[in-house]
Amino acid sequence: QVTMHEENVFTASGIVEDSSEDGFEASPSLDGQPWSGLLLNPSGLLRDGLHEGSSMSVTILQAFEKLAHQMRDKLITLLDSMDPRDHEIMLKEAGCAFAALDHLQVDYGLFRMRVTEYINQATSLAHVERAINEDTYSEDILRRYNNEKSRYDEIWDAYHNANVAYIASSEKLSALRTNASYFRDTLAEFETQLACYEVDNARHRYHLYQISKTLSECKDSLQAAFREASEVLKLHEKREIERSAAKAAFEKARAQLLK
Repeated sequence: QVTMHEENVFTASGIVEDSSEDGFEASPSLDGQPWSGLLLNPSGLLRDGLHEGSSMSVTILQAFEKLAHQMRDKLITLLDSMDPRDHEIMLKEAGCAFAALDHLQVDYGLFRMRVTEYINQATSLAHVERAINEDTYSEDILRRYNNEKSRYDEIWDAYHNANVAYIASSEKLSALRTNASYFRDTLAEFETQLACYEVDNARHRYHLYQISKTLSECKDSLQAAFREASEVLKLHEKREIERSAAKAAFEKARAQLLK
């Protein structure tokens, strides 16, 4: 019998479990139109012995309509419960449902379009999420920047301390040089102290020079790291925008699907 054959087709696909009269509930509407008006095309069902006006034809058409209702509701529930990362499984499940509807020769173009759009948006969202999760290059760049910044701060502190020491040493050296001209009687003592501070000053000056050179090199490295980090942050912002757009499109498609 035709109705029993069609029920077996849907039950085998795992989408329709109960096609009895008591187990059927009215389907939601799409864009305010009854599902039956969008899904069924009676003229396409009158085939292979189904004649318009026949009581059996009406019965068969009603059975097909119930199967179509159940198919649509089961597929929507299934897709809405799945993670967007399972978009390939979504596609297979939708293909199974579409094949069953094709077998019934029903008009389900609007429903198919919305399901396809929903799966496409789920795929786009999954791809964006995967790209963000797999982005280790950005983390390496930011880590390098933080390391360079810490190193620069450390050398800057050393430079500051060396500069303070050099200034203090220079001031004392200058004072001693001034006093030396006024203390002729103790010139030998001052000359000894002067020689000591000359050596000390030269040591500080050389130390300052070495740190200044290192600081300059560190500054160049920091600037390079900053430029790379800036590009990475721009890429993050772009991807966040893409993520927001993908989520918005996904939610829109979902809302359209659930209408």
